[in-house]
Amino acid sequence: MPFLVCSPISEEDVSHFLVDIDGALVQADGEKDGAGNIRLHHDVSDVSLGEHTSKIAGCNEWGDGDFSDPFVFTKKLPPPVSGVGLEV
Repeated sequence: MPFLVCSPISEEDVSHFLVDIDGALVQADGEKDGAGNIRLHHDVSDVSLGEHTSKIAGCNEWGDGDFSDPFVFTKKLPPPVSGVGLEV
């Protein structure tokens, strides 16, 4: 499954993340590394086919944080399987 991630940030600075995908906001918890850092690890497997624009904000306990620069990714289907037949 694909995950939207970011570089680790100190848990002292960030308590949670806001994820913006194509203008839809969702609050996401981070993944802690045991060294006092947290990073986003957000499942994006349910997005529709096509191009998507995402931004991430690391937020403090009041919900304040600045968004990252946009990150664009594309979900596409693999090419169709060919050469289907029977072999004896």
